[in-house]
Amino acid sequence: MAKPAGVSDEDWAWCRALPKVELHAHLNGSVRDQTLRELAAEQGKPYVPAIDVLQACDGMAGPPALSACFAQFDKIHELTGSHGAVERIAREALEDAAGDGVVHLELRTGPKARPEAGMTRRSYALAVLEGLRTGAEALRAAGTPPPSYALLLSIDRRHGAGVADEVVALALALAGEGRPVTGVDLSGDPTLGEWGRETRRILDWRPDRLGHVCCLDDELEQQLLDSRVPVELCLTSNLVTQSVPALEAHHFTKLHGSGHPLAICTDDAGVFCTSLSRELALAMQTFGLSRRDVRALQVQAAGAAFLPDARRLVARLLPQ
Repeated sequence: MAKPAGVSDEDWAWCRALPKVELHAHLNGSVRDQTLRELAAEQGKPYVPAIDVLQACDGMAGPPALSACFAQFDKIHELTGSHGAVERIAREALEDAAGDGVVHLELRTGPKARPEAGMTRRSYALAVLEGLRTGAEALRAAGTPPPSYALLLSIDRRHGAGVADEVVALALALAGEGRPVTGVDLSGDPTLGEWGRETRRILDWRPDRLGHVCCLDDELEQQLLDSRVPVELCLTSNLVTQSVPALEAHHFTKLHGSGHPLAICTDDAGVFCTSLSRELALAMQTFGLSRRDVRALQVQAAGAAFLPDARRLVARLLPQ
């Protein structure tokens, strides 16, 4: 993964070596470009290339709109519609996270029912968990400590309240079986579905964490700051989807300056051609963060992680 322009080799190496916490990563958005090529070839389908974010952000093609990104996810889903493919991309997501120095990964995905493939929402979720398990085993066998991990089940706005109830029930059932399913999230294209603009209700409800929160008026922004709910921020994702006009205008500056708890995340490392190391280096370059600042952000992320004892994870970060 290429380092951002203007970042020194020393800072890039430091970001790569820093133990990191990833709290907002979508399974299908994290798939490797080479894996998409291979899955397409196996299925006799057209290859769907990943968005070249570096070229798009340099103005060579113009940043794709949010709707174009969601259209690309739909194409990726066409190639990952079997249990074997789901296991593979989950395994590789864990391996890639470990290779980037991530010590805790929280992966999220909407459990899909595909009768034509013999897939239920439960069997889909179990395939993801199996991929994470085998990925951890492979890392241990290679002498690499695997990241701890958790799975969040996503509720897609497009599918309505009935499916949302199914997803919540599945998450509760899997967690009750002792599996590492630690939460649910509401995601998907915010311009679609029956959910409308739910921001105020979500803030009133005070969830454990919030993702993105790019479009707040002054009143909602103050409500967010007063809530102290940790926010997952995805810099490259927000730029490419035009959720912010420029990185320099990103709401990271105000939230961080206010001391609000934050976690820098990738969102979709494969689709947006990034990594957590790259996102942190980008934050250093754009916002003038010191290494101490970046380390503190990782400790904040660890404190917001869905772990039985986040203090143990924080302890792994403090020596750096």
